[in-house]
Amino acid sequence: MNKFLRVIIAFGPWLGVFLPIATFVWIHAQPVAWTNGEIVYHGLFWSLNSHQDTAYHTGLWFSDWAKIFDYYFVDGIFRVRHLSYLIEMLTFKFGQLFGAVYLRNWGLILIHIINSLLVGKLIHQWRQNRTLATLAALTFLNSGIAMATLMYPFRNAKLLVVTFWLLAWIILSRPQRHFDRIPGRSLCLVWIAAFCAMITDETAYFLIPGLWLYIGFAQRRQLLWSRRTILFISTLLTAFVGFAIFAYTISPVPDDPNAALSFRHPQILAKYVSYWGNPHTYSDMASAFGLFFMRRNFGYWSASPAGLLGTIGFLGILGMCMIRCRSKQFGIAGLLAGLFVVKTMVMPHDSGVHDTIMPQGTVFPSLLFFSYYYPYAEAVIVTLILGCLWPSMSFRSIQTAILAVAVSLISISHAIHLKCGPSDALKMFGWNSPEIQRQVRHIKQIGDVVSASDNTPTYLAFPTGHLPTLGYDRFASPSPFYGRIIPIKYLKAIESGQAIVSYDNLRHATAVEELHLAQAFYDTPSGQLYDLTQLKGVYPDHYFHARVFSKESQTSLKQQLPSLSREAQILFFVKGGSEFDITVAGQSYQLKQDYGYSYQMYAIDPRVAHDTPSEFLFNVQSADQGSSVYLVGPFVLQ
Repeated sequence: MNKFLRVIIAFGPWLGVFLPIATFVWIHAQPVAWTNGEIVYHGLFWSLNSHQDTAYHTGLWFSDWAKIFDYYFVDGIFRVRHLSYLIEMLTFKFGQLFGAVYLRNWGLILIHIINSLLVGKLIHQWRQNRTLATLAALTFLNSGIAMATLMYPFRNAKLLVVTFWLLAWIILSRPQRHFDRIPGRSLCLVWIAAFCAMITDETAYFLIPGLWLYIGFAQRRQLLWSRRTILFISTLLTAFVGFAIFAYTISPVPDDPNAALSFRHPQILAKYVSYWGNPHTYSDMASAFGLFFMRRNFGYWSASPAGLLGTIGFLGILGMCMIRCRSKQFGIAGLLAGLFVVKTMVMPHDSGVHDTIMPQGTVFPSLLFFSYYYPYAEAVIVTLILGCLWPSMSFRSIQTAILAVAVSLISISHAIHLKCGPSDALKMFGWNSPEIQRQVRHIKQIGDVVSASDNTPTYLAFPTGHLPTLGYDRFASPSPFYGRIIPIKYLKAIESGQAIVSYDNLRHATAVEELHLAQAFYDTPSGQLYDLTQLKGVYPDHYFHARVFSKESQTSLKQQLPSLSREAQILFFVKGGSEFDITVAGQSYQLKQDYGYSYQMYAIDPRVAHDTPSEFLFNVQSADQGSSVYLVGPFVLQ
C-alpha cells in the first residue's frame, strides 16, 4: 500500500499537469464547423473601406481606426467598448491575411491562455505556493465556460476585461505592499489597467469596485477613504466619463432614429422592479448557479461515463476546500463571493429570456444559464475562490496528487461533452443543422483549392443572392450563407488574384469579365473543380465574354454548334437568378439558376450523334427581381 501511495505521489502531480494541457491542445485541434452571426457581421464591417467606398480590403488602413467609434454597425447601441472593438478588429485583420477567420478565433484562445496564467500568478501572490497556482491556472484553462467559448468563437469583450482586471489586481497584491506605499509608476499601471477594463466591457463596472474594497479590507481599512484612494477613483471616473462623452460625440449619426444612448430595453428600470418583486427570480438564480453554471463549468456532471468523471473531479476539488486550511485569504474569498452575488443579481442578459437555453417558465434571464462567453468572469471568480480555500501543499504530496487528478478529470469531462461545440449555442443560432455544417466544410475546402498554384486564378462559384455588391449593413436581412463567409474569409486571395468572385465591390482591379481571366472554375457546393485551360486551348477569347439577357435587350439566343458525337458534352455558364429553357440536338431541358449573382456551371450530355451541325437554343423564361442574366458559352467537348 505504501508503495502504491509513493507511485501516486511521484507521478500523480505530473500526470495531473500534463493531461489538462494535452486536453486543451487536443480540443483546439478538432475541426470547427460553426461561428457566430454577430462575428460575421463584424468581419464584413472591419473589412469595409468606408461608408462612402463600399469596397473591401485586408490589412489596416487609416480609415479603419474610425470604425471603433461607429457603434451602430458594431453594437447597434452606444456602449463604451471601444478597446474591445479595436482588439477585435486588429486580431481579425491579422487572421484574415491567412484565411484564418470566422471558424476559429486564435486571438480569443490567446487571451484565454493569458488569463489562465494571470489567475495562476494571482493565486501564487496570495498563497505563495506554486503548486496551488499551477492547479488553479489549469482548472480555469479547461473550465467549461472557457472551453465552450473558444469552441464557439464569440466576441472578446468578456475575456479581455478580465485580463485588465487581473493585471490590476496582480500589481495591487504584490507581497508586503500597501496602497499608500505603491510607487507612482505601479499605481499608474493599475490606473491604466482599470481604465482599459472600463472601456472594454460593462463587466468592469462590477469587477473594478472589488479592487477598491481589496485596497481597504485586505490591507488597511482606513485606506478605503484615504486621499490617495479618492484621487485614484475620481481621476479614473473622470477619464472614463470624458472618454464616453468624446466617443459619443465623434460617433457617426446612424440612419436608424432608434439607435441611441440607451440599453436595448428602454424600460430597463421597470424590468428590474418586476424582477425583484417576483419570488421566481431567486429560484431562477439558484437554478442557474447550481444546475447550469457549476454543473457545466466544473465537471459537467451527468449520469454518462464522462459526466461521472466530471462529478468525481468536482467532488475532489470541493473536498480539498474542506481540509483544514490556514490560508489568510478567507477575506478575499468572501470579497470575491460578494462580487459574484452582486453581479449575478444586477446584471441579467438584456435581451430577456432565451427559450432555447433557459428552462420553461424562467423569469430572471441570469447570465449563469449560458454555457459560453457571458459568465466568463464568474468562472474566474470561482476559480480564485477555490485557490484561496485549497490548503497549502507541496508538489510531491498525496493532496497534490488528488487535486491534480481531480483537475484532469474535470478537463476530460468538459472536452468529451463539448467536442462537438456547446449544444445550447448551436441550437440557439441554428449551427447544429447538418446542412449548415456541410456548407462550412465546403467553405474550408476552398483554402486548399486557391492555394494550388496551377489553379490560379480560380473562379469561386457559390450562392450569393441577387445583388451585384456585397452588403455590410449589420441590420439588413442576411444574405445567403456562402455569400457572407467566403468573400471575407478569402479576401486576401481575392485581392492577390488567386481567387475571383462576381461581386462588383470585390472583383480584381483588372477583372473585366470573371471567366475571361479565370484558369479554373470551382463549384463550392459540389466541390467540383474544372480546368478552364482545356476550353481556352480550343476556343478563342471572345467565347469567354458574357452575353447579357434582360427585358430591355434580348431574352433568347440561337447558336450553331458543330456536329456532335455520341460522347459529346455541352458546357455553359449562367449568372443571374433565373429559369430558362435549353434546346440542343432536338432535346429540351428546363433549368434553373440558383446561385444568383455568381456563375453556375451546366453540363448537358445529349447522347445523340449528329453528323450535321446542331442548334443551341437558350431562352430566359423569368429572372429574379428583373435582374439581368449572363451566359458564357456554349462549349462543345467531343
